[in-house]
Amino acid sequence: MTVETFLRQFAHLAAAPNGIPKLRELILQLAVRGKLVPQDPNDAPASGSPSSLGAADHTFPQGWVASRLDEVGDWAIGTGFPKREQGLHEGSILFCKVSDMNLPGNETYIRDTVNTIDANAVERIRARAHPFGTVIFPKIGGAIATNKRRILDRPTAIDNNCLGIIPGERCTTSWLLILLRSLDLTEYQSGTSVPALSQGVIGAIPVGLPPFAEQKRIVAKVDELMALCDDLEAKQQAKQAKRIALNRASLHALTEPNGTSLSAAWHRVRDRFDDLYTIPETVAELRQTILQLAVIGRLVPQDPNDEPASELLKRIQAEKGRLIAKGKLRKPKPLPPIEEDESQTKLPSGWEVVRLGTISEIGTGTTPSRAEPDYWVGGTHDWVTSAQTGDPFIEHGSELVTTRALSECRLRVYPEGTLIVALYGQGRTRGQISELRVDASVNQACAAIQYPIAAWELREYTKILFWKMYHEIREQAAGGAQPNLNVGKITQIAMPLPPIAEQKRIVAKVDRLMTLCDDLEAKLQQSQTDADNLLTAIVHELVSTSGRRRDH
Repeated sequence: MTVETFLRQFAHLAAAPNGIPKLRELILQLAVRGKLVPQDPNDAPASGSPSSLGAADHTFPQGWVASRLDEVGDWAIGTGFPKREQGLHEGSILFCKVSDMNLPGNETYIRDTVNTIDANAVERIRARAHPFGTVIFPKIGGAIATNKRRILDRPTAIDNNCLGIIPGERCTTSWLLILLRSLDLTEYQSGTSVPALSQGVIGAIPVGLPPFAEQKRIVAKVDELMALCDDLEAKQQAKQAKRIALNRASLHALTEPNGTSLSAAWHRVRDRFDDLYTIPETVAELRQTILQLAVIGRLVPQDPNDEPASELLKRIQAEKGRLIAKGKLRKPKPLPPIEEDESQTKLPSGWEVVRLGTISEIGTGTTPSRAEPDYWVGGTHDWVTSAQTGDPFIEHGSELVTTRALSECRLRVYPEGTLIVALYGQGRTRGQISELRVDASVNQACAAIQYPIAAWELREYTKILFWKMYHEIREQAAGGAQPNLNVGKITQIAMPLPPIAEQKRIVAKVDRLMTLCDDLEAKLQQSQTDADNLLTAIVHELVSTSGRRRDH
């Protein structure tokens, strides 16, 4: 099977997560095995004598020479960037670092670098301006796995985190680039915390050198097939962008009907479902739309017999008043009134918009001093951190603190059912919400939301609201390297409040729909995994078959 035939027959598999990269890998592997273009018996054989690799272990097509990687050219060694006292930095000679490989225009050739040096600096630091045609790559750190391979476009010094090969008389620069791009150098790296490549190890990699004429044919064919991959990738990206845009438009019609009935908008999504939801990424937007519909009163039908939310508010205020009178609750500070832009969508009859702090009590916690062992050793009370808010429920604390810590550090123990919001934390933590299933205190990176008995059933609906507002809440954070929310910002969240009976219908409907989304997402991910595995097997079989054919 030719690669062109493969591309035609299995182009649909390229939609797998690693589809296009695997196609490119196949092209390179066939190229360096002599199976991408036919051999021509009239080609002058590759020059040079076979190395000591052992012909039985490394058989290549007729006319090819088995070599080691370090036999195809000379090493291009890097050096550290000169210090100020070592000479001038600016000059006519490029100084390439690994980061320069990412500069625009440097995708194949290094045409520009952030730093340059002059000839005096080159001499003082004993560097070498490596010639045009040198192929360089990273030799240390995570950059090894990026498979960056670049050709120097002009005499250039390279950083000591780079390594390169100057092609010898037996190979062209373009062939050397293909050869190096076909190698997964992570298989040869050593070290754990900071992986690195050894010249001796990678220099011993067995490679084949084809005749010059065949090198040129291979390079031309690789360029042609890579262009086909580029075209296929562009078409897939355009198709996916169109699908995502169509999905967004259809979902927008659900939340902003603009004259279209909600039923008609749902039918439009249903009729296009198989086209809209073919990748897991679109399911995330479906989830967000479900949550949006839930908090604007469009997910479940209203019942005129439901007790309006205003009656619930009266009961909450009455209960809070009694608790304040008994000294069990502090009198809250007045909160600003709801502004018009905080209720952008017209809510159904019976709904209200309130500040979260007017219907709940919101507090936080602290971290007892680590320098005081008596706060931690032998602890018996659960203590929760913001890192635990990634799960729907918190079953136990991340650590235990002692009774002394509760007393001396004024740690409040929040009862089971309290909602915990992450005020700050690593990655996606900030803005997450969870619910205690155990009495626990919390650290200072958490806000604890407690409802009075009259509003106890609000917990599940509140979580839905926070899931919907996750990104909006995160945007309210302030700070530098680690932006923080605070209790004040959580207190002032404007909450669209449905009647209690409708809340229950909303929660039940959201649970059912999220389960369906979980199933859909799992099926799409499995489909992508299956396609990826099939493509991997096909590529492996083609490469393995090419190797077997070569031995006959």
